Amino acid sequence: TPAAPFPPQEALSRAKTIYKTLAKDPSQTDAVKAIIASIRAGAEKYHFAHGPAGSGKSTVASYITYAALGSGQGVINMATTGVAALQLPFGATAHSVRKIPVSDEDVLTCSLPMSSQ
Repeated sequence: TPAAPFPPQEALSRAKTIYKTLAKDPSQTDAVKAIIASIRAGAEKYHFAHGPAGSGKSTVASYITYAALGSGQGVINMATTGVAALQLPFGATAHSVRKIPVSDEDVLTCSLPMSSQ
């Protein structure tokens, strides 16, 4: 589901506030610049962010979301888990957005012994 309609001026205001936080970390500003450049070029439609907790993934996604909404573009923020989706503006799980079936019968196990590294 695309992000809900959001007043452009409010979205731009939120983007500017978030950018103040991003500006403190060159890796985050570099990520934002690269993603925005690819969006403007029409090169990529999906962007995947990964990193440890606290590395700025949600901040980058929030900035891009509000900047895009402020310029009249649509955004779909997807995450692999519900907890991660809650960290994103208008976030949803990939399973709910893309209608990926999940069965109660699916059992995920790990066969690594506890002593493995």
